[in-house]
Amino acid sequence: MKRTPTRKEDDIRVEYVLRDERSMDISGGCPELRHELAVALAAAVATGGRWLKFRCRPGRVLYVTTERTPDEVAAELEGLVRGDDELLRRVRERVLVVGSIHRSGDELVELVMRTCARYEETPPALVVIDEAKHPTSRFARRSLYGRLHALARTLGAAVAVVRRGVPAEDRDVFDANASIVCGLDDVLLARVVTMRGELIKPFPIRRRGEETPFGR
Repeated sequence: MKRTPTRKEDDIRVEYVLRDERSMDISGGCPELRHELAVALAAAVATGGRWLKFRCRPGRVLYVTTERTPDEVAAELEGLVRGDDELLRRVRERVLVVGSIHRSGDELVELVMRTCARYEETPPALVVIDEAKHPTSRFARRSLYGRLHALARTLGAAVAVVRRGVPAEDRDVFDANASIVCGLDDVLLARVVTMRGELIKPFPIRRRGEETPFGR
């Protein structure tokens, strides 16, 4: 079942950054931070909170994890809303975490399609794939980008893919929004390219070693 927004403004999933039926990269050199960003995004959409500093429109989330168990991811999600019973209820009701032993893009896309087919009423508004293996050949990467865009359009959902990064030579074919995380001294910064291709001035996420990465 595909979601159909009733008004044009209803397709904004994360303000300035991500629309329904579009895909986004969460990338950078630090795998732990990439994962933290993905978990925080899932929690923000499930609760209707903020991701980084951007407001999110609430909805169901399908979270596919390849490097951690579903129980580990579920515990991290609940940890972000600990102390608020209502937000905890939303996370538990709206986020489905699925594990996969596969990391290739094609296999992950197939898994997402099979899982979404089980949704009887309200399909996911956001699909998070954490973490997809990046193909080595440019032809394979272009094929994967195409499948990810097609997946978002088919589901009517926003899709966020966690991986090391998109090579510069592929930017012409990867027309999605890019959230790129990098380190600068002891402060971790987010560099965000908006839906219109505009660069938001890099801003701090947190300092290295801080236990609470994201507010809500």
